[in-house]
Amino acid sequence: ASSKAVYAPAQPDGDCSASGTVAADSLRTDDPKRDEYVRSPEFLDAEDFPELRFSAELAGDDAIAGD
Repeated sequence: ASSKAVYAPAQPDGDCSASGTVAADSLRTDDPKRDEYVRSPEFLDAEDFPELRFSAELAGDDAIAGD
């Protein structure tokens, strides 16, 4: 797992961003059957897509964009 956050208050619009990566097979819900389903091809397909990547940006007038 990894993460990164950037805040640039010196920039006129005060842009900031955040991103992160999580191993799909590391997700735990305290329910083994649900964990198996979440990692299965029917949901996250952790075998073919081993990483979950997140990113978001906050720019200007509180507009949010993300992947």
